[in-house]
Amino acid sequence: MTSAIVIGGFDFGESDRIMSLLTPDQGRLRVLARRARASKKRYAGLLDLGNELSIGFARGRGTLPVLGEAERIRGPDQARQAWDRLPWLFYGCEVCGELAPESSEATKLYRLLQTWLGLLETTAPSAASRWALEAKALTFAGLSPGLVRCSECGEAIDDPAVFAMASGGALHGRCGGGRRVSARALAELEALRRTPLVETVGRPAPDLPGGLLADAIEHHLMRRLESRSFLKTVGADDR
Repeated sequence: MTSAIVIGGFDFGESDRIMSLLTPDQGRLRVLARRARASKKRYAGLLDLGNELSIGFARGRGTLPVLGEAERIRGPDQARQAWDRLPWLFYGCEVCGELAPESSEATKLYRLLQTWLGLLETTAPSAASRWALEAKALTFAGLSPGLVRCSECGEAIDDPAVFAMASGGALHGRCGGGRRVSARALAELEALRRTPLVETVGRPAPDLPGGLLADAIEHHLMRRLESRSFLKTVGADDR
């Protein structure tokens, strides 16, 4: 048995579903849940987004592993019922899940998503918490942008400064082009990156362009984060 968090899924065939899971030891993983749409008694609420499960695998003939035993450990029940938290449930699952490698260890991203889901059970995340989530997720994926040293010359960042993910993150204005930022705000973001996620609630957010790190994540994924459009429904995207 292994632990896994449900990060997505889609219908397959007449009654099956293919589930996307985040696991600590195998990273992002797709599994076939046979008769998941027909066997309502067995799967009722089990495969909902954000649920943490203890799972085992059954024998299968295809290329995908087949979901066998599955037991719900916990889930973001309060977040699903709160209009101001539900979009953050989708966002956290997409960010951590999509940045995780396939079939490779992703313990830090798994624990980050665990913490994020636990946070959502108590409150809607602050802007500072979102910055921290994004910065930590990039870091744990091995994609951390430079924040306090110029990605071009390596010297400590001072003003005027810019940010360009394609160039590695923060840059002196004299070293390259990008979105204008302040050295102080970048230092505040670096501090949030190093602060435990649960301690970021209520902290002031850095005065940076909205969506800066979400754009950086999309740069690495080479696609739009679908959950950002959901955040707009509560006026939260790019805040």
